[in-house]
Amino acid sequence: SAVHHLEEVRMKAIRL
Repeated sequence: SAVHHLEEVRMKAIRL
């Protein structure tokens, strides 16, 4: 779902 995708992107952003 879109929400799951956003969560994944957010985690990636925190990693950077």
